[in-house]
Amino acid sequence: KTTGSKLATDCILDTDLDLLPDEIDTDDDNDGTLDVEDAFPLDPTEDTDTDGDGRGDNMQAEAEAKQMQMVTIIILILAVTALVVVGFVLRSRRTDEDENEEDWVKEDFDFDEETTQSGPKSPPPMIQSPVESDSTYVGTWQELPPGDWLENDEDGTNWYLADDGTRWYSKDDGFYLLEDEN
Repeated sequence: KTTGSKLATDCILDTDLDLLPDEIDTDDDNDGTLDVEDAFPLDPTEDTDTDGDGRGDNMQAEAEAKQMQMVTIIILILAVTALVVVGFVLRSRRTDEDENEEDWVKEDFDFDEETTQSGPKSPPPMIQSPVESDSTYVGTWQELPPGDWLENDEDGTNWYLADDGTRWYSKDDGFYLLEDEN
């Protein structure tokens, strides 16, 4: 015996292939929901359309979950990108500050550079003098009392103002106290 017919009018539709024709089958898609209550009587994966938009609740929930997943991924990508940018900016600032600090250190403490008239510079290296130290002479800049360097004069002489108000100037053999000419 064979199934089927040569005439289309003799064919009976059986959507869920349960050998019950759809005309008498109360659940055509065999999803457990009767056709009269099923919003999608021929779709075994859907049976409800709560918001009436023509899309089944299962499909809609799946689509919304995918959208949320995409939004989450995009937010994570943006957050990581922002962190990388902030890291580069902070590193750049730190590098700039380090370079500025190095320039300051070079300007104030590089004793191998020639002194110029452009502003306060470190004194040239001192040669130890055979002259004994007294209150009007010191052989090296390290022996000067606490104070600040002043601008070099037109001859390139280093000037130093001690915290006690005394002024010192450099010569080839050391530093001398400027004595009042009265």
